[in-house]
Amino acid sequence: MYLDENQLNEVKTLYDSLVDQELDFMDDVQCLSQTETRDTAHVRDAKGGFSFPTGHLWPYKLVAHLIRVAVSHGLNLQTNTPVSGIGETPNVDGFWPVTTSRGVINARKIIFATNAYTSALAPQYSKAIIPCKGVCSQIAAAPGAPRQELPGTYCIRSGPGAYVYQISRDDGSLIIGGASHLYEDNREEWYNNPDDGKLIKVAADYLDGYMQRTFIGWEDSKAEIKHIWAGVMGYSADSLPHVGGIPGKPGQFIAAGFHGHGMPVAFLSGKAVADMVQSSVPFEETGLPRLYKTSLARLDPVYDDILG
Repeated sequence: MYLDENQLNEVKTLYDSLVDQELDFMDDVQCLSQTETRDTAHVRDAKGGFSFPTGHLWPYKLVAHLIRVAVSHGLNLQTNTPVSGIGETPNVDGFWPVTTSRGVINARKIIFATNAYTSALAPQYSKAIIPCKGVCSQIAAAPGAPRQELPGTYCIRSGPGAYVYQISRDDGSLIIGGASHLYEDNREEWYNNPDDGKLIKVAADYLDGYMQRTFIGWEDSKAEIKHIWAGVMGYSADSLPHVGGIPGKPGQFIAAGFHGHGMPVAFLSGKAVADMVQSSVPFEETGLPRLYKTSLARLDPVYDDILG
């Protein structure tokens, strides 16, 4: 949903171009007029928008279930055991010494599924994968208060680079986050900041009263923030994940840097790394896009997409 008419017009031009090319993935993308947007999506100040079928899930529940399945198949899961360091070189037997809070273990193969925190253990990734902090919330209307049912997930764009995303939950609440445009100029608040113990105040303040300001039919909902939290994402300098064998470290592998819309590609990236580790499948035979492959060149990026 677009609140800025100039941005909407730019996207509409792209939409028309894709439709004119008769690309099949555009068959279910619907362009909505201003009236249609307000009538169907109920966004008060929308100038227009686009709608298409999609899905949403609860990532933590998915991951917890996958862990449960893995443990049932024999995974030795050691919780509350942070890794604080990995040896620079393997020992004479080819094992990497891994220092944990409960002692040192030796591993022939290691997978870095560390995302935002990768450079703490693999400092060669300090320029390639940057910890970037964001804010997310759960918002709900007061019990019995009037509110308009909302038809799906949303991304509401108020201008170039300015957006808020939201997902409806079955209990009537909404997961709402984003608003990074409000603090992007205060780089110390979010860029290369791995501290998730402190909120970004300007974003938290913006989400307070967000539903009443944004949606028709929510004016008297008494919607309020039930939970709000900071999270740290692993953004990559070139906007692509790093997957595969770590350069110069035989036996070490990585699946991290899932920038932006990273969750849709994380699952199959993990499967690919498992194939590399367990069955020595070359990266080129995993089916992953070649640009995902981690490399020495990508560890020293020329540009930083995160900062534009």
